[in-house]
Amino acid sequence: MVLPQLLAVHLPREEHGSVYLVLVPIGLVFMGLTAYFADRRGLLKQAVLGGVTCTVAAAFFAISGADSFIGVAGAMGFTILAVAIAEPAAPSIVTHLANDQARGTAAGLYHMCQFAGSFFGGLMGGYMLDRPQELGVLMLLGSLIWFALASGLPALGPDGSRQD
Repeated sequence: MVLPQLLAVHLPREEHGSVYLVLVPIGLVFMGLTAYFADRRGLLKQAVLGGVTCTVAAAFFAISGADSFIGVAGAMGFTILAVAIAEPAAPSIVTHLANDQARGTAAGLYHMCQFAGSFFGGLMGGYMLDRPQELGVLMLLGSLIWFALASGLPALGPDGSRQD
């Protein structure tokens, strides 16, 4: 919610729809392409790393451009792309890496962490509402840690088998 609040500084709320009308369909196209091709071609790890890279770009826009429309719109666009690219790949990786007996538990744990992240993300977003540069630094550090962790994931083949 921080980025839409920052957008309100540069654009009347009545015109926010024009920004979303451009960004959301782009995100949906990327989500569909990622969901279709990444799993079928064994590119799940690369999809997650691409999503993290988009998060890094969003952080740079949030840090350097919070006081301009282009900066805020860029941060929003890259955030939407990050979610659109990484979201279809992450649960697929979890289910591919878990063995048959633990697959349901792994999926449940993944979704529980996702739910907890939504809560704590909202809590942190509310705190950071008046601190966009600090939010950008936090996003940058968090995404670099996330990138380092995701880089350690094993490569998965088109059939979901480990390629390491």
